[in-house]
Amino acid sequence: MRRTILAVLLLWGGVAWAEPVPSGLAFLGWGRLVEDGAGGLRTDAGAAVTLAGVRPLPPPPSWQGVGLRLYAAGPPDRWERQPVYAADAQGRWLQAEWLRQGLAHLDPAPVPGLERLRAAEDAARADRRGLWAGAAMVAHGPDQAVAWPRRYQIIEGRVMGISLPRGAVGLLLGDVKGQGLMVRIDRRLRRRFSGDPALLRGRMIRVRGPVRGGGRAEMDLADPAQLELLDGPWPARMKRHRHAAESQQESP
Repeated sequence: MRRTILAVLLLWGGVAWAEPVPSGLAFLGWGRLVEDGAGGLRTDAGAAVTLAGVRPLPPPPSWQGVGLRLYAAGPPDRWERQPVYAADAQGRWLQAEWLRQGLAHLDPAPVPGLERLRAAEDAARADRRGLWAGAAMVAHGPDQAVAWPRRYQIIEGRVMGISLPRGAVGLLLGDVKGQGLMVRIDRRLRRRFSGDPALLRGRMIRVRGPVRGGGRAEMDLADPAQLELLDGPWPARMKRHRHAAESQQESP
């Protein structure tokens, strides 16, 4: 699947790639990417890799191998797969072009150049290019999330309610009494946001990820990059003085 998507881009001689790979990344060498038979990717030298920052589409027509410049986009994951950025011989960034042409969607993670990738996807979505021509992937309201259960979705909506179960955060988008989307952020992930998600009541946000169906659609976030504020900066975290916290603990 991923192998053939690589091909269609590399064979597009008419596309002008203008986006370079972010500077300062470790150059891993030249390689051709091949499927390993188990749904993963390897270089022709046998190294297991993942393509950072994107989720590919189903396969387009057949492809012939092309040599690529590979750059480390982060440390290896728990399965020892190296996330990479790929570029052609002139250093033009493959992932950014995928997103700009609507051939993939952003897989948000703390990778170099994330905002540039997001801008490339925004341009494709605004012009309804590629996958954005279909209704299931276009950013839509929380009341529509249940229409595509078990699929990766992009949802925009206002935070109408907040729950705080054991230090975690639940953000309710949409109708409090009816349908809508519950966005769940566990306690450890909550600390990684630049602000506190518990202070987002009334704010407009965009979230992305797999949606579970049921009585109310739910989405579990795994990384802060899956949540964007659409109406301004993050609110400052509330500061609690140590003596105030101690006095609260001692109160009956």
